[in-house]
Amino acid sequence: AGALQLRHLAGPSPTEFRESGTKVVRSATVRLTGPAGDLEAAPTEFQWEAVAGAVSYEVQLNEVDGSSLWRGTSTLTKLNATADIQSLMLPRKTLVWRVKALGVGGAVLGESGAERFRVIPSANR
Repeated sequence: AGALQLRHLAGPSPTEFRESGTKVVRSATVRLTGPAGDLEAAPTEFQWEAVAGAVSYEVQLNEVDGSSLWRGTSTLTKLNATADIQSLMLPRKTLVWRVKALGVGGAVLGESGAERFRVIPSANR
């Protein structure tokens, strides 16, 4: 005769863990829709697809080396690029942007990958 003992180990699910005491859920990828690639002019907005349960989105604009240039939030699936933001988009300078979807209480529901773009006016192509 034998005995089989099964135990349920409590802990976070595969898509859930804690960072600095804050619950973080990694169940969704934020899909960016623009800007991307070479553009003739500085973009007027950043756009992405909605993530279920998100109450806001954090948008970050960086240099290619990871240095932060600008950060903002939106409750919509887009964020207008104001003149101040556009002034950071110098011709031929590659920039990287990404988005985090945030739930109630600031829990991260998902993140995008990094998307690159640069402004190359048609006169300089």
